[in-house]
Amino acid sequence: MDIPQGLFDYISSKLIPIKELSAKSQEKLFESAEIETYTVGSHIFQQGDIDDYAHFLLVGKLEMMAMDETTFTIEAGSKQSFFPLGQMQPRQYSAKAIGLVQTLKTSKSNLEFLLKSEKTDSL
Repeated sequence: MDIPQGLFDYISSKLIPIKELSAKSQEKLFESAEIETYTVGSHIFQQGDIDDYAHFLLVGKLEMMAMDETTFTIEAGSKQSFFPLGQMQPRQYSAKAIGLVQTLKTSKSNLEFLLKSEKTDSL
């Protein structure tokens, strides 16, 4: 994936646990990761979904909803946005774009594999 340098720097230095990976592991992760764009009212995922994706908010603001009611919001650049969105499976919240939103979408199992590999290599 071709990521603009400023965005690459943001992802590799701010997003947890991506920032904990070596540069080599980050490159491997980015080979399969995608930057996705959502318009107002679009859902990144729905409450109850079960999948293998980690989504990180890069641009915009999201409503995190449970039972079709807004529980809280997350804005890009906030501390909450540095972590994967709605990590629990099945998903406990729906994530709905308030405005134009961009996320980094990556395989959770690939991310976990890379993190474990680095821990094993450092022993």
